[in-house]
Amino acid sequence: MTHSSFYQPLPKNLANLPSEGYRGNTTKPAVGFEIFNPVGAGGISSSAADMGRFGQALLNGGELDGKRILKPETLARMWMPQFQASPNSHPSAWASINLRDNLRWIGHQGDLIAFHSMFFVEPTQKLVLFVSFNSAGGGDQPRPEILDFFTDRYFPADPKPTFLNTPVKDLKPIQGAYESTRRADSTKLAVGISSASATPRWTKTVFSTSRRQRPSRHPINWKPIGKDLWQDADGQARIFAFATAQAKSFA
Repeated sequence: MTHSSFYQPLPKNLANLPSEGYRGNTTKPAVGFEIFNPVGAGGISSSAADMGRFGQALLNGGELDGKRILKPETLARMWMPQFQASPNSHPSAWASINLRDNLRWIGHQGDLIAFHSMFFVEPTQKLVLFVSFNSAGGGDQPRPEILDFFTDRYFPADPKPTFLNTPVKDLKPIQGAYESTRRADSTKLAVGISSASATPRWTKTVFSTSRRQRPSRHPINWKPIGKDLWQDADGQARIFAFATAQAKSFA
């Protein structure tokens, strides 16, 4: 990966390679090189070709061009699910795991002010998918749609489950407003964090969320497919509910 670096700003031999980044449209000045902290947890400057080589090494068991980068057991541990709310929900590992059309995409998305990127590999089909935008317009909508549309186009499946007719009275205990756990409760950054991540609105055995939306910005209608488990009525996303005496949460 000769066109990649964690140095901030970039060393002289790579300083002229990055694209300009923009907050919105290109009529406003470029934001310049963005500093990321903590270094090493993200913020790499790289080319699509280099990210492709990185993906090839991962799909080849941690080896590329005859050179060993990671031990196979290390790679397997990286991809091993660390947490799963339900056996039927999407697991989390050291990277994100996205299950769609019977494929298992492993990767991550990253954001700065101007740049928004996505890198995923699919081990069973030996696929690498890397996308990077250099303006704020790539922040929310395009990336998940690209992953879903690519998968649906080339690896279509019909994983639609049987939706259950669960009485509304059995669903109401988890009705309410929810706040994302990805927040800074114990620091000064906690000031102003009050938005709810899910506000269910009930209609028979279906509830919809006003904040956890699909990329098209339409609210998602969730239908029960198991105990405390719901799936997007028009897609494959799933959520699992925890309800205890102390708190309620979605995963």
